[in-house]
Amino acid sequence: MSRQEQEIICIVCPIGCRIHVAVDEGRVTELIGNACQRGTEYASREAVAPQRVLTTSIRIDGGTLPLVSVRSNRPVPRDRMLDVVAAIRSMVVSAPVAAGSIVAHNVLGLEVDLVATRTVEKKR
Repeated sequence: MSRQEQEIICIVCPIGCRIHVAVDEGRVTELIGNACQRGTEYASREAVAPQRVLTTSIRIDGGTLPLVSVRSNRPVPRDRMLDVVAAIRSMVVSAPVAAGSIVAHNVLGLEVDLVATRTVEKKR
């Protein structure tokens, strides 16, 4: 059996609990130090399959700005983050783009969409 132990600082609430997590064969077997159930859920996910919401920008063609800021609509597996960023580097969207609109669907088949976080008007 391969037992891995780590300390995770919970970021779900302002308390910032230091949670000790032990993982055996891909399963959480011990979790100590959390003050709430949300900490339990966060540390369990983080120890086995960490994910992050991606915030970045995409080039925009014909816009009043050269880039439009975007974020993923759901967390991206951390081990795929660089692949997603590489795919985004080659993307270009056309102006206008409205805040809240989806500018890329199902990036790399991960069921993650990129959503514009600001409006960029078309250049006149």
